[in-house]
Amino acid sequence: MDASAQRELYEIKTELRYIITEMRSISSGVRNDFSGIASERCAETINNVIEQYVYVQNRLNNIDTSAVTDEYAATHGSTSTAGGR
Repeated sequence: MDASAQRELYEIKTELRYIITEMRSISSGVRNDFSGIASERCAETINNVIEQYVYVQNRLNNIDTSAVTDEYAATHGSTSTAGGR
C-alpha cells in the first residue's frame, strides 16, 4: 500500500474515532438531559450505531497494510504498494 493510501486510511480511522466520541457524547446527553422512555430508546439506538462503528473501527485497525499486493491495490484504486508485496 503506497503512502497516499496509508495516509487516507489513517484519516478515515481518525475521523471514525471522532464520530464515535461525538456519538457517545450525544448518547450521554440524551440519557442525562431528557427523561422518559423515548429518551432511553433514543440513547439505545445511538448506542447500537456506535457498536457498529466500533466494529468497523476494529476491522480498519486490523488491516495489515504490508499484505496488500500491487494487483489488489491496482484493482481497488491504489497505484502501487510500498514494497511491491
